[in-house]
Amino acid sequence: QDPTTGYAGAGSMLPLLTAMLGFGPQPISYGYDSYDPGSYDDSDSIRQARGSAPQHCLSFRDVASKWFEAYAQMAGDNVCTKNKLYKNMKKMCVPALAIAVTESYDTPECTAASGHPFDSSAGSGCEMRGIWQITGCSSNPDLNLPGFSENDGNPPVVTHAKAIYLNLTSNDPDWGCNGEYSGKENTATIQGIRQKQSPQYGATGHRFCAGTWTGGSYQANVEARVEEGFKTLKKACKRALRRLC
Repeated sequence: QDPTTGYAGAGSMLPLLTAMLGFGPQPISYGYDSYDPGSYDDSDSIRQARGSAPQHCLSFRDVASKWFEAYAQMAGDNVCTKNKLYKNMKKMCVPALAIAVTESYDTPECTAASGHPFDSSAGSGCEMRGIWQITGCSSNPDLNLPGFSENDGNPPVVTHAKAIYLNLTSNDPDWGCNGEYSGKENTATIQGIRQKQSPQYGATGHRFCAGTWTGGSYQANVEARVEEGFKTLKKACKRALRRLC
């Protein structure tokens, strides 16, 4: 019996054969989505990977996990039921990350090199805040998104995600991309970010539209700035979704 392989008469041929067939050890990918949120993984190597990145800096997996945490809060006891809410939040995850790449990615404090490139504190004053740069606080309560207030223009990321789904991408008459108020009713769906919604106003479901997110070049930024482009976004969403049930 060969002491290396454990197989009688195999000698040095088995490692060579397995390598030729592709069954040998595969290289490990250390892309952005290899970083887990600390609350989900106790691995020392994962925790140490944050390095000097502040706590408000999030990885792709972190942002995707926050997106589905918002879903879990809205779903309540039905979190493991693959209903309409589940399907909507699932298909919106990649577009949500694509928007975030333009709005809060690779800032001076949260660099791409750190593996935690999204700045959840991005923004100035109360105008636009957070991962997706949405409306913050105002002294007029009617101008605040649900969950936002004059004294807290940058609530938790999960609150931002819920506001995006319930208000900004919906048919909410005051806020939604499918709403009725002037300035949104004719704005088109943002193209190229893997949305499956109709590009026209009045579309059913939820959509990210140019009337709310005006940064532009969303597709180009993902392809130019993110290692492996949309593949990285898809991986992050897929892995975060597995944590739900």
